[in-house]
Amino acid sequence: RPAPVAQFAREAGIPCLQPEKVNTPEFLEELGGYEPDLALVISFGRIFSRDLLDLPKGGCFNAHGSLLPKFRGAAPVQRAVLAGEEKTGVTIIKMNEKMDQGPILLRKEIPLGPDEDGASLRRRLAELSASAFLEALEILEKGEPPLEPQDESRATYAPKIKKEESPLDWSLSAREIHRRVLGLQPWPCASSVLLGRHLILLGGRPLPLPEEARGARPGTILEAGKEGLLVAAGEGAYLVTRLKPGGKREMEAAEFVRGARLPEGAAFSWKGRSGGK
Repeated sequence: RPAPVAQFAREAGIPCLQPEKVNTPEFLEELGGYEPDLALVISFGRIFSRDLLDLPKGGCFNAHGSLLPKFRGAAPVQRAVLAGEEKTGVTIIKMNEKMDQGPILLRKEIPLGPDEDGASLRRRLAELSASAFLEALEILEKGEPPLEPQDESRATYAPKIKKEESPLDWSLSAREIHRRVLGLQPWPCASSVLLGRHLILLGGRPLPLPEEARGARPGTILEAGKEGLLVAAGEGAYLVTRLKPGGKREMEAAEFVRGARLPEGAAFSWKGRSGGK
């Protein structure tokens, strides 16, 4: 199945080049035949050679989904949510031979909502990237713009999200668990095992631990009802409100509770610990 951009280009009669390697002499010759004035790059995680960077007359510019130099790397959107950032945005940089380290043309900043997940933030930043590129083009049309070098002392990194990050550690605080439920969407999503059933957790909120539950082992279900599943955490409690059982559709946690017949003292398994009952 072709990528959406490639499909659009073909339908519009726009040449679409999809090389496996971008720095080969063959591709440089092919691209050079178009005599490009400028290259705008997005969601293309490859390092450009100096020959490729110098090929467009005006250079190569990239839209990165963070406020650089924070969150350089492959997963800036989800890592911002996982880190509990209050704001993020898009940075347009002039590319160099190092990943996400080129000088800055402009930044566009947006706040993160308290319950914003990685999928919704990605959609918002995609739209912001488009408008930021249009603004960048207006700036570049006026001539050589001033560029701001990145402050290396403030640089942080956003490594690729791995499947191994999915299983929840219930010894974390409820607030941290909430970040993981939000930040690991759309993939691999936070997950846990309850009485042998694999559950993907898609929504919830951190709450104080009820007084009567002091000392409860993390992962223990404290309440299961119309509000969802209230689970003891390392600090506080986490109310799971939306989930997806393995092999089934996404549903409200209350719906799952009605059909699950959970015994008293049931608990999620985590970090090799077996759930109760």
